[in-house]
Order: sequence, then structure tokens, then C-alpha cells
Amino acid sequence: MAAGSRTYLPYLVLLLTSFGVSGQYLVHSIGEDVLPEVESLHYLSQTPDGRYWATSGNSIIRFDGASGQLFPIHDPAKSLQIGEYPQSPLMPAPDGRLWISTYQGLHVFDPGEETFLSYQLMDGGQVLNQNYRLLRIDSLTGEAFLRAGNYLWSYDTHTGAYRKAAGPTQGTMFVPLHDEAWAAVRYDDTLEVFHQLPGGGTYEREDVVLPHRLLALARDDDNSLWLATDPGLGHLKLPTSTSDLCFRLAAPMPGTKAVMPHADGSVWCIARNTGIFRFDPALGEVTDVISVADGLSGAAPQHLTQDHQGRIWAAQYGKGFDVISKQPDNFTVLQLAHDKPISDLHTPDGQDVLVSDRRGRIQRFAGATRAQPAITDIPSQRNGDHRAGRLRFNSSGQEVWLGNQRQIGRYDFKRGDFVWYDRPPELISDLYRSSDGLLVVLSQKGVMSVKFTADGLRLQPLLPFPPSDGMRYTGLFGLTDSTFLVWERGSEIWPCTVSNGSVTIAARLPVSGRVNAALQWNDKTLLGTNSGLLEVGKDTVVTVLSQDPQGNPLRIMSMITDQESGDLWFGTSNGLVRYTPGTNEQIHFGAAEGLPEKGFLPADPVQLNDGTIWMATKSGIVRFHPDALSVPEQPLTPYVAGLWVNDIAQTRELTGQQLSRVERGYQQNSLYFRLGLIGLLPHGDGMVEYQLRDYDLAPIRVARNEVIRYPRLPAGEYQLQLTAIGSRGERSETTTVEVVINPPFWETIWFRVSVLLALALGAMIVYSELLRRERRKQNERREREALVNAERDRIAGEVHDDLGGQLSSIMFLSEELLMTEAAPTLAYELGRINELSQHSLHNIRDIIFALDNRRATVADLCEQIETAGQEFFRDHHLAFSFNGHCTRGERPLNSRQKRNLFSIVREAWHNTIKHAQANKVTMSFGCEEQILTIIIADDGRGLTADNAAKSTGGYGLGNIKNKAEAIGGTLTISSQTGAGTTITLRLPLG
Repeated sequence: MAAGSRTYLPYLVLLLTSFGVSGQYLVHSIGEDVLPEVESLHYLSQTPDGRYWATSGNSIIRFDGASGQLFPIHDPAKSLQIGEYPQSPLMPAPDGRLWISTYQGLHVFDPGEETFLSYQLMDGGQVLNQNYRLLRIDSLTGEAFLRAGNYLWSYDTHTGAYRKAAGPTQGTMFVPLHDEAWAAVRYDDTLEVFHQLPGGGTYEREDVVLPHRLLALARDDDNSLWLATDPGLGHLKLPTSTSDLCFRLAAPMPGTKAVMPHADGSVWCIARNTGIFRFDPALGEVTDVISVADGLSGAAPQHLTQDHQGRIWAAQYGKGFDVISKQPDNFTVLQLAHDKPISDLHTPDGQDVLVSDRRGRIQRFAGATRAQPAITDIPSQRNGDHRAGRLRFNSSGQEVWLGNQRQIGRYDFKRGDFVWYDRPPELISDLYRSSDGLLVVLSQKGVMSVKFTADGLRLQPLLPFPPSDGMRYTGLFGLTDSTFLVWERGSEIWPCTVSNGSVTIAARLPVSGRVNAALQWNDKTLLGTNSGLLEVGKDTVVTVLSQDPQGNPLRIMSMITDQESGDLWFGTSNGLVRYTPGTNEQIHFGAAEGLPEKGFLPADPVQLNDGTIWMATKSGIVRFHPDALSVPEQPLTPYVAGLWVNDIAQTRELTGQQLSRVERGYQQNSLYFRLGLIGLLPHGDGMVEYQLRDYDLAPIRVARNEVIRYPRLPAGEYQLQLTAIGSRGERSETTTVEVVINPPFWETIWFRVSVLLALALGAMIVYSELLRRERRKQNERREREALVNAERDRIAGEVHDDLGGQLSSIMFLSEELLMTEAAPTLAYELGRINELSQHSLHNIRDIIFALDNRRATVADLCEQIETAGQEFFRDHHLAFSFNGHCTRGERPLNSRQKRNLFSIVREAWHNTIKHAQANKVTMSFGCEEQILTIIIADDGRGLTADNAAKSTGGYGLGNIKNKAEAIGGTLTISSQTGAGTTITLRLPLG
């Protein structure tokens, strides 16, 4: 073995000297500050909800990326002695439970109940109590494969049924090759391969002897394996027979003890006393070695695991986990020839960049859009003046103006000529050139214009300071071709406008903090300061942003607008920030995103024609393209990590699961929530944005694991909406928790409905009783009316039979006596008797008709009047014409109406016979809508004063008018002497 080590030592030296992380990978350590136990950390797994589960000693750890909770493996119903550490990582079953094995048994953890159950298998009537190792759980069927004793077993996680699948075996690590084969190592030079026999169910073992001792294995494909061997990483192509064995040493690395294929196709391994190395099968070589020098907590990690984001977790015994993530290649750093801080950047044409440092040196990056621009110094007689100080640029066409405390220069960009002017008597700090050619500088005496004369340059005041103010460390920032800002440190900002060679101050606005940058964005003037992003308004300066996405104070050193997207890019003291003004979204870029330097300088950035942005940092120029930035995915899931109701913790309602609903009564309405995040943020930490809809007016951001409080929450239904905010400012999908505070029963809709139903039922009962009584009264009334009608019918029958018969007899006898002339002296009396008997008989008939309920409609009255009229006028030898037209003949009439109407008609007939001396009588009977109309007309002599007077008494006209009014009708008489008489009767039927 020693010889083998000496054989591969040159390879190790070569690898260690040729490879390293070289800024490609970042190592983030998670230790005892967030993990409850780190002494015996070994396995790590991740469940579909994003949580991490680790094994440590005789316990498991649930870890959400920021805090962990320890659960000892213990089943109160079993007295198993748990060994030093579990023999497998936790594996999820389809029902959500997590399975794990220790040396003595098989255990299942219920995340909902936070309890363990333990199981041991039986073989030949004997309990198997050793060599348990869980190998795999089928995510669809729930079938588990495990070693127990010296055999492989199939175990149903749903029913607990199990069967022996293969064996015996001495394997300590198993991997599935495909559905019909397994491979196992046993810490010697023999590999056990199990092939499923025809018919399924059991496996046949085949031993493959290799040239080196095997320590670990991993699946490459269905027929090949990666092997960790003493001399390094090996690759084995499984043959159809052992004679065709194909083994090769892919990567010589002595002490290789663990191997893990990565999702990107690479293979990661642990090498003792070296660290972790990455092998690229496509290149056939080791591309990276990560050691203690690169941030590992120890040189010999215990185990490697890959999480959902492709990060590598290395378990470090007694220390925690080292998380290794690939650093994106987003930024390029360009160094200046002289190691001095950058003062300013400028691009006159969008192709080349001029860079000045704080010692007055200027460099030109020609072809700045290329991967490697050409860097040259710009020679000038004062370029090396070490007293030059901070040099700032301002462009006008092909001319670039430069100024600092000691000099002003003009550089023709096209010709490459430099002209330096004599030093002005006053020190200057900044320079601005307007579109009309006015060159403005900021001196210790105020805002000055520069005049060029034959003797050099001369400064003339434009905006003098008060004499007592002096320089006061002010700054001048150009905005547009005709506007700029003057900042008086710790005091005011002055928006200024240039017009016709003069400068006017639009306002003097108070501002706090140091102003490092200014720009015009659309129609807004924005300031980058040590206290955040400010907006200059007409009358005031307001704060737009004061914190970066990580919740830290936002200290802006420089800023620029992306000409294509309109986004703002801030160079801050803590990294790079992209800000979208329309949505107020911030995305932070730091070391995790490949930014090599987080400290930016207050130098104006530039954007070239190809969209590339150049910004000054303490390490040089950072160059990037906004559209080409790629960031590693950092998915975060917000969840309720703690719940208290009336100050009482609700542990069983959470139990590590995603809480989706909280429902309580009105007396349990004080709710506290601890808001957590599931997900790992190696650099910085995330925040939770929450809003209780219909209660909170706007979303609120809090730190991870902070407790929010809702005391005395009014009854109602709410939605607690949670959104994770990553360290770069990226937002997750919103998680919603339904929060229901049930009102008192007397305020519930069901109670109100019940009360309304009870009231309605009571009203219905009362109404039913009243209706029953009313119906009873109506029945009694109908019964009385029926009795009355029956009595009327009886009386009418008796009158008709008795009195009518007698009167008829009297009438016939008198007529007979008159015809025989038996008593001529009694002719008048007999005629009178005959007339009275006829009249009485007609009245009796009218009374009988009025009392007859079987004939009680308008149509019956019409028929009765027509029949009676024909008989009456025939007896009196007078022509009679009747016209009856009834559209509502079914309308009922009461006895009084029938009696009065018939009496009125008969009285009118008698008056016509007695007084009218008519030859013809016409009569119309009509019922239209609600009016009954009867018209009687004759062609007699009309009414005279004499017969009118005679008709006023007895059965005369006055009497029939009274009868009409008694039943609600009206009667009118129209008559002319010699033209006849017309009587019109109208009766509303209602």
C-alpha cells in the first residue's frame, strides 16, 4: 500500500499545483451557531418541501437553512439501544414519513406528529438486531430495500410486510444499477453484484475482484460504476462475464474515500488530507481541488450530498457542514497599471474608455468592448504630477475636459493632443461643461466659469458663496447639457440651470448625508447618498430607498442608468444593486453572484455601445453586461415556523409542516406567528414580506424567524400572505395561510338565519291561525247566507205558490166578470181590482226574482227585463224594442240591486203608459267594463209641467231616482215637449 501511495504521489502534487477553486467556487460553513448538534454529523438529505434533514449521533436534525431542531431517535414502545450514528440518510416514503436505519433496527419519523416508530425483522423465528442499512425507497410504490443481518430484504413501508430478496452479503454500501441489479462494496478488493433471477423477487450474487481496495461506489449508468479506491477514483464497466472486466483508474488521487456523481455530469470525491476534488469525465481530468486553504472546515469530510440547487454539502465531523456552490462568471475585473484608487471613468465615443486615478494618471482602454482591450497611458506634461489629486472628466464632442484641484486640461480624443492650462489661483474640485460651451468649475470661492485668455485661464464667479462659508467640501454634478447640481456638504442641494452663459439656482433644498452621485432619470433628478437614494423635488428632497434587499443601510457610491431597460445600477459599499423604479424591485449582486469586490468608489460609471457597464471599485474596474448576468437559483419558501394563540404555543398544529389554515373562536383571537424561510442563503439572509389581507393596509417586511403579532383580531376571515425576499431581492411565490376568527354564535350568519327562520315560522303560525279564524268566519258567514238564501227561496216559493196563485185567481175572476157584464154597475170597481191584482202579481214576481239566488247575474237581469217588457207592453198594445249587449254578463248582483233595478225599470214603463201617450218604447241594456247602463226611451209627448208634477210622488220619477241612489247608481232624465222622454240609469259594479 505504501508503494501504491508513492506511485501516485507525483499525480497528487501535479493536481494540487494545477487546480484550485480559483474563484469558481464559494465555500460557506454551517456550524454550531445554527445547528443544534455538530459532533457526529454524517448524512444529509433534502425532502421535496426544501427542508434539510441531517443525522448526528443518535438523533436527526431538521434544518430550514437558518435554524435546526433536534429529534432523538426513540420509540417509547421499543427498548432498542441506538448505536453511535445512523447507517443511512433519511429517505421519504410516498406517505410523507421519513425512514432511517440504525445498526439495531429500522425507524420511521412522522413529521406531523414528530414521533418515531421502530421495527425489527424476523428471520427463521429469530429477531434480527444488527447490520441494518436502508438502501432505497421507491417513490411511487413505497417499497424499501435494506440490509438486515446478512441478507437483503424488500420491505413494504405501507403494510410492514417484508421478504428476503438476496444474500448472504458482506456489503456495507449498496447502489442500484437498474431494476435487475445491485452492487455493493465491503471494504476489500471484492465487489458484490446482485442480478435478479427470472421471475423476479430474488437475486443472485456474483463477486467481482478488483486490483484495489474499495471504499465507496456510485452509479454511473446501468452497467458502470464510479469507485473510490486507495489510489484514486476508478471507473468500472460491468461485463457480461467476469473475464470481460473493464476497470481503469480515472483520476489518481491517493486516499479517495467517497464518490458522488453531480447533476452536471461531473464526479465529486473526498480524498484524505487533501479535501474535495471534482473530476470531469468529458475532459478526463480533475478540474478543481477544494481544500482548507479555500475555506473547507477540515481536510477530510465524512460524506458528500448534493441538494436541489446542485450545491455540494460536505459533512465535517464536530464542525458542521461546508456548502460548496459554483460562482457565476458574471463580472470581469480590469486592473490599472498603477495601484491607485480610480477617480473617474469616461467614454467619449462608446468604444474606448478613459480612466483616471487619484494621482492624476490617465489610461486609455482602446477597444473596450473586446474581451481584452488595449491599455495605454495618455502622455502629457503634467500626467505624472503627483500633486494632481482627483481627476474628473467632462466631454464636449471630441474634446474631453479634465480638472482637479491643481489643473485643468483639454484632451482632443480624436487627435490624442493634450493641452494643460496654468493652475488657477483657487483650488477646484469638480468640472462641468454645458452644451453652449460654458465651462463651470467648483472652487473654494463658489461656482466659477472658466475664461481662456492669452495669458492662460481666468475664473469668474457665477454663484459666489457667502464669505464665511468657504469651500465646505461641496460637490458639482452634471445632469444634462444645461443643468447641474451643487451640493453643500451636510446642508443643501442646489439645482442649477445654464442659459446664455449665466447660471440660475432653481431652489436651495435641505439634504442630509453625503452626496456621491447624481443623475437625471426621465424627468426626475436622483441622488445617490450615504443614506440611500433620494429624489429632488420642486420644494423638497424625499427618500426613495434607504435599505438594500438584505435590509442593510443603502450607501450608494455611484450609479448609472441602463439605456436599454431603464433600470438603475447602484455601486454601493456592500455590492451591486439593480433597481427598477417602476416596481421598486431591487436585486443585489455580491460574492455569491461572482462579484469580486463589493466596495465601489464614487466615480461616474460608463455604458458602452454594446451595453457593457464599467464601474470603479477598490480592486479595479468591474465590467459586466446587464443582460448577461446569471445568478444561482436560491429558492426560498416562506412558512409559519411558530404559532401562539393567546400566548399558548400551538406545537401540534405546526409539526414541521406547511401551515395552511388557522381557525379559532372569538375568545382565542390573539395570534402570534413566527415567520420562517425554507432555503439556504450562503451569503446574507432573506426576509419575509407579509400582509394580513383585510387587516394590514400594506405589505410589511421582517427578518427571518421574526414574530409578528395580531392581538385581539376582530372576527372574520383573513388571508395571511407570505412572500420570501432573497438576499438579492428576488421574490418567491406567495404562500397563503387562511386565518379564521369565528364570531360569537349570536353574530354568526347561522344564528341570524335561525332567528329569522324562527320569526318567520312564528309569523307563519300567527298568520295561519288568523287565516284559520278568518276562514272559519267566512264559512260561518256562508252558512248563514246559505240559510238566509234557503229561507228566501222558501218564502219566494210560498209567495209564488200561495199569494201569487190567489192574486192570479182574483185577476182572472175580475176579468171574467167584466167580460160577462154580469154587473155593469160594478165595471169600474172590477177594472180597478183587475189592475191592482196585475200590479201586485208583477211586484210579487219581481220580489221572487230578487230573492232567487240562482238567477243573480247581470245576464239574468237582462233576460228578466226583456221578458217582462215584452209581456208588459204587449198587454198594453204598445210597440217595444229591446237591445241587450253584455260583455260582462257574469258579474253578480245582490238581491237589493236586482230588486231596485227591476223596480226602476217597471216604474218607468208605468209612467210611459200613463203619461207619455207614446206609440213605441225602445230600451237598451249594456254592461261594459265596470258600468251597467240601462236606457229607456219613448216617442211620446215628453214631460210637461203637469205630468212631471204627477210623477213626483208615489211611484213617480223622484222615487226611481231615490232607488238608483240607494244602490250607488245615477239616473238622468232628458225630455223635450213632443219629442219623447229618455231615462238613463248607470250603476258602477265595482
